[in-house]
Amino acid sequence: MSMLKRLKKDGADGFKKMVKTIETIDPTKQRDVVTAGILEDANYMMWVQKNLIDIGDVLGLSSEEFQTLVDQTPNFPLILNIAFRNHQLEEKMLSLIDLKQRKKYEEEKEYTLSVTVSQQRSAQITLLERVRHLQDQGLINSIFWKFPSTDVLYGKCALPSDGVWSQKFENGSPSAVGPLALYERHGNWVHFFPDGSIMAKGGYLRGQKSGKWEFYSPAGELVAQGLYESDHKKGEWLIWDDDGKLIKQKVA
Repeated sequence: MSMLKRLKKDGADGFKKMVKTIETIDPTKQRDVVTAGILEDANYMMWVQKNLIDIGDVLGLSSEEFQTLVDQTPNFPLILNIAFRNHQLEEKMLSLIDLKQRKKYEEEKEYTLSVTVSQQRSAQITLLERVRHLQDQGLINSIFWKFPSTDVLYGKCALPSDGVWSQKFENGSPSAVGPLALYERHGNWVHFFPDGSIMAKGGYLRGQKSGKWEFYSPAGELVAQGLYESDHKKGEWLIWDDDGKLIKQKVA
């Protein structure tokens, strides 16, 4: 069963789970998860992305909510120190804490001489998880869930068993077009950005990505190319970064 299809069975709870997963997943895997979701259901993923929060949103909490986060997070000074050490938002964070907390922060900074990228990301994830936990408990209300329509949330869409089918964005433009066989994607499909430009194109075999796939930027530039087998990347992938530099990625 596809990733989103499983989540849609749980409605709002499944939607929240997807949002939280992307917020806390390893950044190296985040892009692949988001892309896989968009290919499956672009509308659903557009709403997922509207709900994502990052470490900057933690600093956007009200003073009362931020204090609740302080009180409800074990080892808060240490986690704060690791999450914001030499970060571009460190000064803003320091402006939000009182003198006592700042003193503890500076003490932790003396004890913790250096912080790795993975340690900082782990601490930031801890804060995001705590914010979501407190949100679920009703203790943080400045961050709220924005849900799509019931049809998008539960994936209610009447599919033909066979023939060419067009999946659409909420604005009516196509998000994906291709053939179906026994209610599953089968054959060559094209996926689009909301403005109508091509996002990706490739083949499906009984509902799973298979064979050569190409991915494009909104400007029409090729950004990734490689093979899929049974919905998983296979062999060597060619990836172009934002500067147009070619990167070769070996996938098992």
